[in-house]
Amino acid sequence: MPAFDPCYTLIVLAGGQGSRMGGCDKGMLTLGQQTFAELLVHRLRCSAAAFNPGYGPVLISANRNQQDYGRIGAQVCADLRPDFQGPLAGLEAALSRASPDLPAVIVPCDMPLLPDNLPAGLLRSVMADQRSVAVLHDGHRRQHLCLALWPQSALFSIRQRLDENQRSVAGWLAGQLVADVTFSEESVGALPFACNINRTSDLAQLPG
Repeated sequence: MPAFDPCYTLIVLAGGQGSRMGGCDKGMLTLGQQTFAELLVHRLRCSAAAFNPGYGPVLISANRNQQDYGRIGAQVCADLRPDFQGPLAGLEAALSRASPDLPAVIVPCDMPLLPDNLPAGLLRSVMADQRSVAVLHDGHRRQHLCLALWPQSALFSIRQRLDENQRSVAGWLAGQLVADVTFSEESVGALPFACNINRTSDLAQLPG
């Protein structure tokens, strides 16, 4: 059976304030010699992009350090709304720039251990039904910012939620046709693959 490898847009959400880590830009934190954003882009972008840079674009939602993110080889999108309105606003900005003809895989910048088979696992559901939103389930709970969807199907409802000052991604997902995609538990060092690096103590547990 041929490998399941559709073309898709990779979106990395890196527009937050990092308030639980002293205001740092978490996408610029490093693991080894690479930033979190670089690690995720290199691991998760469409494999065809290695042979054709125009195939399988990468978008990074970022409100700071935009030149640094641009050097990764991504299009950088600032929020369309003021005052750091959260990941749903970052998703709105990125989806506004994404191709309507490609599904999108979305990940947060603070999950640097996500596996390279994540896009294929999420995309199977949305390729079967373009109305659906595929969400990573790590065996314990949904990871609300690890998604696959079709931009045009999602953008209207996201804008509507934000216009109503409803900023919760979980709240938005509650109104969508959601397909949970469960990945088996894997660990790297002391942390599970789906761990969010939210505090300096999490950062200290990363391997290498």
